[in-house]
Amino acid sequence: MIKFIMNTSSFFSDLKFTSIKKNKYFYFLIIFYTLSLFYMKEIIFLSYNTSDSPDFMFYFTFLEFNFGAFNQPQSEQGFIFYDLHSYYFYLRNFSFTPESFFIYMSKSVQEMNFILFLIGSLGIYQLLKIFEYNKIQILTSVILINFLPISIAQRMVLKPEIFAYALIPWIVYALEKFIITKKIKYLFISIPFFVSLVTQKGSIFAMLSIFIFIFYFPRIYAHISKKNMIFFFLLLSITLSTLIMTVAENSNLNNRGFFDLQSGSQTDEKYNNKANVDLIYKFNPEKMFFYPYKHLHNQSAIHITLLDSFGDYFDLYWENDASNFYKLRHDLFVFEKSDNLKLPKVNLEKKEISIFVQDEKPNYYIRKTTSAIVALVFFSFFFTFFQKSDKNKKKFFLMPFIGYITLLIHVTTGFPENNFDPKIGDTLKPLYYSFFIIIAFSFTISELVKNKLRSILALLLLVPVFLYIFGFPRLSENITSSDIQQVNLFSEFCNVNNFIFNLDMKDDCKVVELQKINNKNYKNYENFTRKPNFHLVNFLLIVTNLIGVSYLQIHEFKFSFLKTIKKRI
Repeated sequence: MIKFIMNTSSFFSDLKFTSIKKNKYFYFLIIFYTLSLFYMKEIIFLSYNTSDSPDFMFYFTFLEFNFGAFNQPQSEQGFIFYDLHSYYFYLRNFSFTPESFFIYMSKSVQEMNFILFLIGSLGIYQLLKIFEYNKIQILTSVILINFLPISIAQRMVLKPEIFAYALIPWIVYALEKFIITKKIKYLFISIPFFVSLVTQKGSIFAMLSIFIFIFYFPRIYAHISKKNMIFFFLLLSITLSTLIMTVAENSNLNNRGFFDLQSGSQTDEKYNNKANVDLIYKFNPEKMFFYPYKHLHNQSAIHITLLDSFGDYFDLYWENDASNFYKLRHDLFVFEKSDNLKLPKVNLEKKEISIFVQDEKPNYYIRKTTSAIVALVFFSFFFTFFQKSDKNKKKFFLMPFIGYITLLIHVTTGFPENNFDPKIGDTLKPLYYSFFIIIAFSFTISELVKNKLRSILALLLLVPVFLYIFGFPRLSENITSSDIQQVNLFSEFCNVNNFIFNLDMKDDCKVVELQKINNKNYKNYENFTRKPNFHLVNFLLIVTNLIGVSYLQIHEFKFSFLKTIKKRI
């Protein structure tokens, strides 16, 4: 027995040593990913107050209702996403005052979003494994997702698109596992994922339902044996029953039906319009790249999509002049008028590159233009890989186009109601289908980085580009004129941040001066010290979602571990 244990121990030691020696780059990626997760989480908190985000007060009413500070949201949206945020805020047990309430609320929202982001990224990891991408390809993808501008936007705001990103990879993973194994349990596991999302928000309902109906329902039905046909109809009955119960609970809480929309023209007359059909095909490259100004592209869906899917066309996130992303940014490229053509001049002391142009009033938005170019490149990749990839992968590259077309149908037909402001065009925000963009992006990167060298090149190129788009390099001289030092006092990693971000804080993370933070008081703050309302059906969905994700992850871990052992033996 002792000899067996010694031999087993020796085997695992040799296995570990051989694995580390062989996969140095893999372990480097793991370390880099871990550090980059922390870095991006903290930089978002230090640079952006979620309570200043678009439509925050509208979505915040769900939390107020849960804590008894508001009557009813009067919205068609589901509660599960907002219940998650309510439970998390309560369990975090922040010591807040009327003046500090929204700082802690911003912190809580971003932390819960971060957890959802990790769940979604883990789902992406497992999904890519099913399609036999190697670990280098997959890790490169999830690292770049962490820096991807639209995933940063998801984590900044109190909007349910991050919830869709958390669960959709697991729905697809469970459905793929059923098709591979023909085990009906995977369909049962997918039910709470599906019900949670389609009852959350109308746009998510439409996009996800279309995707599953077109690409999975026929395949699922084809793989159901005659023996399992009873289970299949039982499955449909359970899904329908769960949907009805969830919609009924949410409708009762909202005092409004799921299809009784409270958005668009019902809340604001300026949205009581349909978009012209020419919005679909209008495209002017010169106007888009050289004049990427907000509201100048309101009549072109293509322009809005390319300017906002990898950038911030509407100036809501890192282009928001109230954020520290904007306040601390340093213009790497400086344009100067010159009568003669000159080569660009590099100033290392000022960390600037001067570009000489002949325009009378040089006024270029390089970050916005860069984001549009990157978007054009990746949307071209989506289309290219849709054409080139095998049959089972094509659907993932089509995902962004499904979201895009769904919004176009909505704004041009006015179905289910008018919801388009012709002066702004914000109904076409890519954030509404950002979960599809991220999944397509992950498959695209996995296709592009088929070896170590390509992985290194992708990271060296895209990470700096993404950082540049949302505000880097930073101007350290402006730190004292911003509120970033005071915001840092609310972070558990204050001293670490002080060092990493070079904040030059002399008070050693102790003294908080709220007057330096542009923050509003909140009168009903005491309500948030109580337990939030308990919603049985939504709570059961949360629990079953956690059980489903845990089961799929543990099962996959055991399978991968045993497979590795067999290979080594």
